[in-house]
Amino acid sequence: MRIILYWACSADDPEELINNWAIRDPVAMAEVEELLSSAGLSMDAVIAETIAIKFSDIERLDGLIMNAEARRSATLREIDRRRASQAQTMRHAIESKTPNIARSDVRKSKMGRIRDQRTQVARQSGECAREHRSAH
Repeated sequence: MRIILYWACSADDPEELINNWAIRDPVAMAEVEELLSSAGLSMDAVIAETIAIKFSDIERLDGLIMNAEARRSATLREIDRRRASQAQTMRHAIESKTPNIARSDVRKSKMGRIRDQRTQVARQSGECAREHRSAH
C-alpha cells in the first residue's frame, strides 16, 4: 500500500496520509480510494500486491500452522491411546478381584431368592391360618 500511495500521491507528506488511512480516518480513506481509482486501481489490487510481496511470509506461517496441527493431532492420539490402555488395565484389575458371574446366573439367583421369600411368606401365612382355625 505504501509503495502504491507513494507512487500515486501528489501530497507533500504521503506518510501522514498512509498513517491516517491505517487508523481508518474517514477523510484519509476517501482520499486513498480517490487516488487508487484515478490510477485505475482498486483495493483488490492493493490486497493482491500485498499478498504477492508477503507470499513467502504467508507460506512460512502456513507451514508453522501445519506443523502445530500435526503435533496437536499426535498429542490427541497419544492421549486417546493412554486412556484406552488405562481403561483396559482398570478393567483387568476389576475383573481379577470380582468373581466371574454371568448375568444370567445373577438373574437366576435373584429370582431364586424372590421365590424363596414368597415360599416363606406363604408358609408363614399357612401357619397363621392353621393357628387361627385351631384357636376358634
